[in-house]
Amino acid sequence: MNSEEIFASNLSKDLAAFADPGAEVQVLPASELEFRGSWYQDGKLRSFTFTRATIDSSWPDGVIQGQTRTSYRSFLSGAGMADLRGIARNTINVISALPNYVTLDANLIGEHDETGESLDSSTLIQSLAEPGDGRTNVVFITADAGVGKTSLLRHLVRSKAIQYMEGASSSLWLYVDAQGRRLAQLDEAIAAELDDVRAKIPYHASVPLVRSGALVLVVDGFDELIGSVGSYDEAFSSLANFISDLDGYGCIIAAARSTYYEQEFLTRSASSLGSLADSWILTAVRLLDWSPEKRQQFIQQHTSAIADIAHETINQEIETILQAPEVKDVGYKPFFVSRTLDLLSDGPLPSGSGLLERLVSAYVSREVEQKLRSPINGAPILSEEQYRLLLSEIAEEMWLQETRELSSTSVREIAEIIGSTIGLSGDGLREVVERLPYNALLSRGSLPGSVAFEHDIFYSYFLTEPLSRVWGQRSEVSLERILRRGRLPEEAASLVGKIMRERNNTQALLDVLCKSVLKSSGDREQVSRNAGGLAAGILADNETSGITVSNLTFGDAPFGQATVIRGSFKDCSFVGTNLTTAAFINSEANGSTFDRIIVDIRRTRLELHGLQISNFNGLGILTDSAEEWRFSPRAIQESLAQCGLPDAHVENVYDVRADVVDTLERLCRLYLRTNSLTEDDTLMSRIVANPFWKGILSALVASGTVEFETKQASGRKVFIKRTVRPQDILLGMQRDSPVSETIRDLWQILESEFPSIESD
Repeated sequence: MNSEEIFASNLSKDLAAFADPGAEVQVLPASELEFRGSWYQDGKLRSFTFTRATIDSSWPDGVIQGQTRTSYRSFLSGAGMADLRGIARNTINVISALPNYVTLDANLIGEHDETGESLDSSTLIQSLAEPGDGRTNVVFITADAGVGKTSLLRHLVRSKAIQYMEGASSSLWLYVDAQGRRLAQLDEAIAAELDDVRAKIPYHASVPLVRSGALVLVVDGFDELIGSVGSYDEAFSSLANFISDLDGYGCIIAAARSTYYEQEFLTRSASSLGSLADSWILTAVRLLDWSPEKRQQFIQQHTSAIADIAHETINQEIETILQAPEVKDVGYKPFFVSRTLDLLSDGPLPSGSGLLERLVSAYVSREVEQKLRSPINGAPILSEEQYRLLLSEIAEEMWLQETRELSSTSVREIAEIIGSTIGLSGDGLREVVERLPYNALLSRGSLPGSVAFEHDIFYSYFLTEPLSRVWGQRSEVSLERILRRGRLPEEAASLVGKIMRERNNTQALLDVLCKSVLKSSGDREQVSRNAGGLAAGILADNETSGITVSNLTFGDAPFGQATVIRGSFKDCSFVGTNLTTAAFINSEANGSTFDRIIVDIRRTRLELHGLQISNFNGLGILTDSAEEWRFSPRAIQESLAQCGLPDAHVENVYDVRADVVDTLERLCRLYLRTNSLTEDDTLMSRIVANPFWKGILSALVASGTVEFETKQASGRKVFIKRTVRPQDILLGMQRDSPVSETIRDLWQILESEFPSIESD
């Protein structure tokens, strides 16, 4: 199609999202830069003139009606189209204000980070969330469970809605909750949120709104859309299609639980979003735990109504609890601080080991002793053990249904079944059945009439009981059946692993996990990844000797300060695994692969025999502020040698100048977070200044590794768009590596044009 036909087709698709179902949209040229668009909406004929900046522009930049001209963004936002003011008004009503909210600090991760300093997260995210200009802007936010990313996002979305109503912001943010949705698809999640805010537009209209910059999509639970290859392909396809339809414009804010999912998105995007129509760039933000000052601010605000002596008493108690050795990793997380403060207002916490266990015990005790009492004699209806059993059954049912929400009817049915089993009847049973959906640790879900755990941490905690029970039966068939249900939360895997290693023989437990993978007849990758998470839970922060595992996939499950002596990891996959404080001493890893693992050369020990550098695809090096990525075999070899990898040699590589390889590796690090670069990009300045850059670019183009693409974006921009994964480019430096002919051609050209100085 010529540029006129492309423009008309694009505009027709945009307008069709607002037109009456089945109504024809007609777009006809009025001049080189003006087109007349007509369609029926709400039964009325609408007609406007749409303008484009140049004859090569693919999308409108303005709209004319009579003597009035407005921007395309304002036109789509208006009351006659999306009515974003109405959505903003309802957003303010739907998302409750957070009283005494204490914001989080954050770090900017990767090449964009020039200082390594902590910044105010709200200010940072708002400054980054600008519509892409030729590349869709993806702001990727990660945070550990309990840091408060959901609270932050909802706070920001509500604030932006207020600013929009006041005219202080030209774009509206839409909160989209993808957490816990069964095989979540982005279009379904968007449709649900639009329905919640009573929007009069279908989800199809979100594409032109985001592309034009009128709407910023804020997706919480982005990891549910990324998933892993296999059962989550459909979910990722919905995400890839949405980004593709944006055609290199607009902004999406995405939040996930860990940097693992950032790398998973980048890896899958490298192949799924590789066509010339899919330009995107990712900026990574890491949310941090509260500093001591932030924690004090929160405590002060929430105890301001209490007398000074009470405030000081509570403050001292909290400090004592949160600084205990067993809670050193969670003491500054907002979730634990706020829950501890909530419970201390009613009295001291129960004694015990571990802050989470003490919090759960306090909530359960308060529910049983104070609220779930017989309407006849006022006595407690359930024991604490029985109440825990009910919550574990609810968690197991959510797991089996692959969701984080159940209908209130389902929760009552569980209460009735379990209540009858433990001997409840009459008024007592009726009280439990009616009250359970509204009791402690549970809350209203995102769907009407649904029930969810108040926080994913509580869901993971109560999921440990059924998982421990099945795992403890030592039946690989039963274990395989439960592990293939969905992606196991890392918190649950860690908790179960720690519980089980205290009760059972470690090797026997690992054997059952490995056999469950071999027994899998369905989604073997899912079972392998979940089994790997449970195995990591056993090994984490623990010293083991002589263990043997095979066929497991270790993903984002934390190893912590695991020490494995004389262990064997056969045919295992380490994918995005954080091994920064792990140690493998005098061990073996025959047939295992390491894809984008993260190490700390100051602490990680990888005395793993049976490996070659070709077993490693990408290596993240933890520094004081972030991770630095290595992809060339020589750079990986140097880093792994410092981690103690035996026989870490690089052989049979193309003979190319070291400074040319360094420049290519720097380029690949930039390509990790985008598939399109321009020579004018700030981060490209060092590369472009290299005297060999023009020759390197020529080799990249001649081999087909990159292609040029011209776009109308604040003027005409020439993008250098990659056609292959950046990690594969450097992998191709080894002559026998399994890469495409395109990459082989690149290295042959580079070897011919830039032979190493030594060979001269």
